[in-house]
Amino acid sequence: MEGTTVDSENWLRRKSNTVTRLQHSSYLIGRQLMAKHETTMEKTYMVSMTDYACHGGAFPLLIKNVGCVGVITVSGLKQADDHRLVVTGIREMIQEMDRSS
Repeated sequence: MEGTTVDSENWLRRKSNTVTRLQHSSYLIGRQLMAKHETTMEKTYMVSMTDYACHGGAFPLLIKNVGCVGVITVSGLKQADDHRLVVTGIREMIQEMDRSS
């Protein structure tokens, strides 16, 4: 897409790794670590920031009684906007599913 850079794929991979490992949105992890505890993923989880990123834009796809089956990830906007884009998409999908039922 327009505005995509060579780093976009790496950001997607790193955010997805964070969600796969911790089962929460990448934005939540970042807010909890940096805003509340003033620490990093490297210090808390002993992982490399080369492979993980706790910036907004990635969400776990959770199935009741199953767990995480995948991750929805976007990147390229400010992290709060990446987060908001995924939330909006998920809400719209759920609303559409409810209307179809």
